[in-house]
Amino acid sequence: MEDEGNFSSKAKGIVTIVVIALICLIAYFVYDVFFKTTRSISINSTVVIDSMKLIEAKNSLRNVTEIPDTFYTDLIVNSSNLTDKDKSWIVYNHISNKLSKLVYTCSILNGYDNALYNTCNSYGTDLTYVETAQKLSYDNFQTEYQKIFGNNTSVPISGFSALGVKGYYSAQNNDFLILSFAGVGGYDDHFSLNMLKDATIYPDKLEVEQYYALCSIGSDSTGLKCMAGTKTVKEDSKTTSRSGLDITTFGRLYKFTFNKNADGSYYWYSTEPVEK
Repeated sequence: MEDEGNFSSKAKGIVTIVVIALICLIAYFVYDVFFKTTRSISINSTVVIDSMKLIEAKNSLRNVTEIPDTFYTDLIVNSSNLTDKDKSWIVYNHISNKLSKLVYTCSILNGYDNALYNTCNSYGTDLTYVETAQKLSYDNFQTEYQKIFGNNTSVPISGFSALGVKGYYSAQNNDFLILSFAGVGGYDDHFSLNMLKDATIYPDKLEVEQYYALCSIGSDSTGLKCMAGTKTVKEDSKTTSRSGLDITTFGRLYKFTFNKNADGSYYWYSTEPVEK
């Protein structure tokens, strides 16, 4: 009987330990999922993919949609050291594919650029070097601008210009006329390589690390050359094809920081090289 009592006592002790262990595991799981303020998240998660897409823009010279080279430098890039022109250009190229194209005539210039309007009329014909014309209301521009740069920012009430694109603001219409010019800039035979490495979420921000390089392959048998900022990250005279290149072995690592708005959405805050 004494042995049976000891066995029963030991069994109860084991059960107690198991129950405590299970409670601890459940508590850790609940903490890790619901209360832990800093944790790694999948690079394939919706919040990571959507955040990186915020700063993608159409590159007409390479005929791709990608994060502009402007973000990949040797120093930190943030809203304060991007010019208003840069920011407006990024926003426009981010949404330009969603805008309808207008039939370009001299009359659409009226109220946006009077000098160009008069020049257009004086020739008695349309300016043939204008490839596309689009309009974007200030309110819609503001909505897209804030998605990228934060809810507390505002679109500059002025025109903007960049390679092959010029935007004119009309106070009367409270909108922008944006012209794309044909034959400007030529063809860019560079290609970018990138791959996400990891992501970490904090109470007030999201950080994403990405390998990156901007490469070219010489047509004169000079081979492959890849840059990131001013740093040459790979050079190989024997490589004549982009096929099989592993960006994780030579790409420069960059960190993208997205801050959280009051409504829980994220906006781009900064990009910087992890390895200087």
